Amino acid sequence: MNILHTPADSGPSGAVRLIGIGASGRRLVQRFHSHIETPLHTPLADLLDQKPSYIEIDAGEAVHVVEQVDLENACILCLAFGFDMTSAEIEAAMLLVWRMWGRGAHAVGIVLGANNRPLPHDGSMFGILCDSIDARIDIADPTEAAQLAPLQWFYVGLQRSVLEGLAILGPAWDHSDVVETLDFGQVQFELLTQPLDEPAQLDAAMVAVLEDLSDRGIWLEQALGAVLVLWAPSEYQLTVRTVRGLGRTLGEALGEGALHLTIRLRSRPAVGDQTAYLTLVVSLPRATAAHR
Repeated sequence: MNILHTPADSGPSGAVRLIGIGASGRRLVQRFHSHIETPLHTPLADLLDQKPSYIEIDAGEAVHVVEQVDLENACILCLAFGFDMTSAEIEAAMLLVWRMWGRGAHAVGIVLGANNRPLPHDGSMFGILCDSIDARIDIADPTEAAQLAPLQWFYVGLQRSVLEGLAILGPAWDHSDVVETLDFGQVQFELLTQPLDEPAQLDAAMVAVLEDLSDRGIWLEQALGAVLVLWAPSEYQLTVRTVRGLGRTLGEALGEGALHLTIRLRSRPAVGDQTAYLTLVVSLPRATAAHR
């Protein structure tokens, strides 16, 4: 079973970056790093310590602005943008994607409002940008916790996966295994988070997430891969059998040949709210997702 165990403390965040492009992108990253719907002892508190990064350009200067962005250690760059970008902002986003390609790294596009209007496929710069990103996540309303929280859990999972894994319950993995599992490249990610109040609810939470995906018209048999991000208070005392069981349930739901990985997030013991969180990220071929 593939299980990635991360340390209890956050590490350097430069390897996985989030940059907002345009006004919609700015609003998303500002909320992303200032609003979490979980207690401060959860790993999402990492986000509150990170400064929002965004680019807004009225006209021109895209090359100069992008040159100022430090991507030296970036492995995965997440770009958040909407349909309100100026031509200069679209150019800046494309330049960032090309810089990541040049480094053999990856770009994820978080497209705001894509659920409410079709993406262009007419050769426009915006359409080329949406086609060029390795993976796309569509967000209808980032002010809704149900849409923002799964993205936050996945992002923190990515950031912590860059650190060397701890071989406690299984082998050590890193973010490259996440990239391989989700098969970055012309894919779309679907994300869901399910909270639970006690260890006995883990199996039920997993079933609820799988059923929710089915209700959305997402068939796991068509998925290229899936990542399960799991965080639970130390009081849950999760066993090897429990964690592996979740991965086994996910693997059985996937189609033949699809990979899966569990990221087990850790944090320091704390008193108070004992809610745990299970987040599922499913990778689908973009053409399949477009026809749902």
